[in-house]
Amino acid sequence: MVLTSQGREALHRATPGHAALVKRMFFDGLDPSLLGPLHTALDQIHEQILARGTLPRPCGPHWTATDED
Repeated sequence: MVLTSQGREALHRATPGHAALVKRMFFDGLDPSLLGPLHTALDQIHEQILARGTLPRPCGPHWTATDED
């Protein structure tokens, strides 16, 4: 399977709106004290997916909890 240049452009156009929706739906109303434990849980889930799944380990810089929006 290959992502065409048109598909890549559509993905890039959709990404900001999708990210804003996810932020609004999942994180904007979340109690700030839950962000740390949630981040830890999601990191562990991500590691399990990489260890047991078929996704390759990403390379390059990644978002962390200390990064700015």
